[in-house]
Amino acid sequence: RSPFDTLTIRTRQFNNAGIMHPADDNALNTEERIWDLTMQINLKGVWWGCKYAILAMRNNPTDEAKGLHVGGSIINTASFVAIMGAATPQLACTCTFTAFASRVIGC
Repeated sequence: RSPFDTLTIRTRQFNNAGIMHPADDNALNTEERIWDLTMQINLKGVWWGCKYAILAMRNNPTDEAKGLHVGGSIINTASFVAIMGAATPQLACTCTFTAFASRVIGC
């Protein structure tokens, strides 16, 4: 069941979630569970947000007189680290930001 099932009309979705886990370090010190958690939240979270927003927007009621149409807008944001990089050793976080930028933003 979608979290949007209780909403009547869904016209906007803003995805802006991400973590920089305190145990995220360099490639040698970061545990796989920290890497996986960061990927789940920072990358897959955007996918989940988009998926269910699209499904909800496709089900929007239409009424020309009220200006209601199927569809809407999805805004995905990322940290500036996605483009500029970071001087910190947080490997998983920096990788997800960069992957997000290249796949979603199109850098």
